[in-house]
Amino acid sequence: MGGDELDLEAAIRALSSPLVLMERILDEALRLVATAVGAAVSLVEGDQLVFACTAGSLTDYCGPSRPVGTSFSGWVLESGNTLLCDDVVQDGRATREMA
Repeated sequence: MGGDELDLEAAIRALSSPLVLMERILDEALRLVATAVGAAVSLVEGDQLVFACTAGSLTDYCGPSRPVGTSFSGWVLESGNTLLCDDVVQDGRATREMA
């Protein structure tokens, strides 16, 4: 295989990577929603939410897990309702460290 073929193969692998795809979706969501400053994709593992992919102001939260009931994502998961939050600092549905 030549250099161009290896580059193409690497590009195709990157595009099919679930993590790369999630990162692109979050970046695009932040671009499209002008008032959004952060975004995350969380996965449920037992009674924990694992922040699998984050962007913007939530970048530092990628990887660690949190109890389901301590974040906006967990609140939505437990309640089955959608959530609109205009001010995460003032909203009591998430722990202070997550705001």
